[in-house]
Amino acid sequence: MTEYETLRARHAEQAAELVGEHQQRIMWSAERLRAEREIALRDMIRYAKERSPWHHERLKHIDADTIAESDLPSIPPMTKHDLMENFDGVLTDRRL
Repeated sequence: MTEYETLRARHAEQAAELVGEHQQRIMWSAERLRAEREIALRDMIRYAKERSPWHHERLKHIDADTIAESDLPSIPPMTKHDLMENFDGVLTDRRL
């Protein structure tokens, strides 16, 4: 088996494993979907605040442990101007 075929087979196996997990989500209730979205939102806010000085300052009024979807309008969007003016502080990977 070539390296490509080995890699392709591994990717196909991984995709097949994920399909089962994602198919289960089709049956989730609206409440379960909302809860999962809020978990992802909290993780994203926490990640941004921990790794980006600019986001840390911008989101200091946001509690990552309690934020809910209904709080999203209270978060100002990051604009292109914000990104261009604060690029180094926006990055979450200090190696960049």
